[in-house]
Amino acid sequence: MPLEKYYSGDAAFSKYASAFDAEWATCDYRNELLTAFRNNIELAKPICYEFGRDYRDWMLRNIPALDGLRPVDCLDDPQLLNRLKEYLLRMP
Repeated sequence: MPLEKYYSGDAAFSKYASAFDAEWATCDYRNELLTAFRNNIELAKPICYEFGRDYRDWMLRNIPALDGLRPVDCLDDPQLLNRLKEYLLRMP
């Protein structure tokens, strides 16, 4: 079953994203991330922390947990965005 079926919800993702506030405050490429992630700051925060400047490569990589989709493929579809968020929530 696709991860979006298990999405923990927007409140849980907001709480998760807020855990990266300190890192976000010192990120010197915030505007670049916001542009890449459609101004979705809650999505950009954990990605900044988890992938750093390598986020560009990660965005274009096929991810098995996303059923082979690339993260960039998930940004414009609400269900796929929830799949991406749940994937981030489950990262170790």
